[in-house]
Amino acid sequence: MPALRALIFSTCLLLSSICAQESSSLTAQQQEQLKDFSKYIKSKDVGERTAQVGFLEHIDGVESARLIIEKGLTDKALRVRARATWALATKEDPQAIALITTVGFNSKNPHVREGCVRAIGRMEDEKNEDAIVALIQDEKKPLVLIAAFRALARTHSKKAMAFVEQYYTHKKQGVICAAIYMAGATEDPKFAKPIWGLLQHSKREVQTSALQALGQLRSKESIPFVLDFFSSAQGRLQTDCRDCLMKITNRQFSHNPTTWINWWERVKRRWKVPDEVIDNSADAKKYGLDDTPSFHEIKTRSKHISFIVDVSASMANVMRYKVKNRKGRSQKWRTARRIDLAKEELIRIVKTLDKKTYFNIVAFETRIKAFKKSPVRWGPGSIAEAVKWIEKLEPYSSPTGSSEYTKEGWRRGETNTFGALRYIYGFKDGKVSTFTGKLKPIADTVFFLSDGDPSTGYLVALEEITDQIERYHSNGQVVIHTIAYELNGVGRQLMAEIARITGGKFVEIGSAR
Repeated sequence: MPALRALIFSTCLLLSSICAQESSSLTAQQQEQLKDFSKYIKSKDVGERTAQVGFLEHIDGVESARLIIEKGLTDKALRVRARATWALATKEDPQAIALITTVGFNSKNPHVREGCVRAIGRMEDEKNEDAIVALIQDEKKPLVLIAAFRALARTHSKKAMAFVEQYYTHKKQGVICAAIYMAGATEDPKFAKPIWGLLQHSKREVQTSALQALGQLRSKESIPFVLDFFSSAQGRLQTDCRDCLMKITNRQFSHNPTTWINWWERVKRRWKVPDEVIDNSADAKKYGLDDTPSFHEIKTRSKHISFIVDVSASMANVMRYKVKNRKGRSQKWRTARRIDLAKEELIRIVKTLDKKTYFNIVAFETRIKAFKKSPVRWGPGSIAEAVKWIEKLEPYSSPTGSSEYTKEGWRRGETNTFGALRYIYGFKDGKVSTFTGKLKPIADTVFFLSDGDPSTGYLVALEEITDQIERYHSNGQVVIHTIAYELNGVGRQLMAEIARITGGKFVEIGSAR
């Protein structure tokens, strides 16, 4: 450690001299922005501080990186730290990157270490792998470890695999999931064996992570372990097992484990893992899955489901879409209010859920309201109550005499996408700076329906929202299927990204597509 501190000290001295030389190469406007930053970053207005950090995205070099690390990543507001992480990831100057991996990686503030690691990970440069590996070996904070493992996964690095197995027994499930994720990203079958035992872990999130990694590692020896687990899997884990086996084998069978077991018994002696993975999503009718509940044609076998429905003012707009017949073919055009289409489909799916399913419904605009405080089990009473609640849903319109704004100063009737997404992961107290890596998701599978770009809430920028979803997903392992109603531009891109990050499906409804 003394040698490391000496290295950091000497690096700081060197970088200080570089800062002095660097200022002369900046444009007058950039120099003015750096001066303004030191003044306005002290503002009480979170929006102003966020904007100041955003300006530094466009200024490369040591001084810009130093200000982002010292001021942006230490800010109390999540919005400022989120923008700071993104701004830091834009740096290309070698000295700026050296500052991040020395001073940033060794900061006493865990928010700074996490932000710097996430920024370095976004650069996807193999030259930074050694610095991340060194950080992992001395790191104790779960959030930083999670960020480090996911950063290495971006480059498919194998450098930490020599000691990664010790993290499979870590006390924090988020760290275990991130370590497994990194192992899977190597796509090297020799790393599959230590993961087999994790299928018996007590946490569903770890089991899901293990199945996803085994699907990436594609080892023939993994198949018996997955089949054994498949035999007793329930709900969403059945789909996770099937997806894993499809990736390894390129075979396309149903959710019935007996079918897979019988196939394996016939071929296991001569069978070899195919060289490439083929995307062959199973056809529902061909494989007897017609009884699987579906929401806007997205099928799920989960027994813990939540539906998140946008009720912002724009959901009152009329949309045009094609109706499909029983064979799934588009027949005729229909027009309806967006909210009416959403309610119709939601009532249908709720009525057809499996009787063992626990479910909840959440409506959001600027504010968020839920059908129940916690998921309820399917039953005649709960379904009847849910249907009545859904039927009363209407896009927000300002009641006479009520305030148009929330206590945070946000206008009602807007689209608080980030707030609704945070609700999925168990954030219900409105505190946005308290994430420590521990989450209590409301379900393992979510259907998220929206018709607009994020327009209010703590975060509205696409990259900042997706950055946080990546943080949460490492721990929560919630599949989020997204349904976009006549969405284009940023909103459409965000919905597609959320589905991609969480392993969900993205569906578009309406004549715009």
